Amino acid sequence: MRRRVRTGFLVTGLTVHLAMASTGIAVLATKAREPAAAGPGVVALSDSPTPPVRCQVAFVRRDLWNTGFTADIVVTNRGPRIDGWVLRYTSGGVRVVHGWNGVWTQQGDQVSVRNADWNAALEPGTSVKTGLRGAYDRVNPPPTGFSLNGVACDFPVVRRS
Repeated sequence: MRRRVRTGFLVTGLTVHLAMASTGIAVLATKAREPAAAGPGVVALSDSPTPPVRCQVAFVRRDLWNTGFTADIVVTNRGPRIDGWVLRYTSGGVRVVHGWNGVWTQQGDQVSVRNADWNAALEPGTSVKTGLRGAYDRVNPPPTGFSLNGVACDFPVVRRS
């Protein structure tokens, strides 16, 4: 039996509630109305899925000079409470010389900053500010591919102060 849901998607035996976001769709709740027939492509969905981690990043370069800069990174939690976070991004060849308000690591172009003990909890709508001193040889490209706990961040913002 097929049912039409208000979102316009055809589903089999499920009531699906979707939230549209500027970057995609999030499943808010799913509930089986009747047993689904087993077969290829059948996926079991939970009655209470965990809301996705969502974040917004502002990367602000400060004190720019020939071969380096300092930058602030502000991460805003746009999802449920987070207890412990890791922000990852691609540096484009920029080396992290020193970072603060977190534990920084870098392997090649991949940079990670993990929360410090005192800033691990992020309530919905709150932000954490971390920062770094970076070095580069010829070019200073903006960072890309920000993710928080493995989930891509919404609208990374890169600017100079």
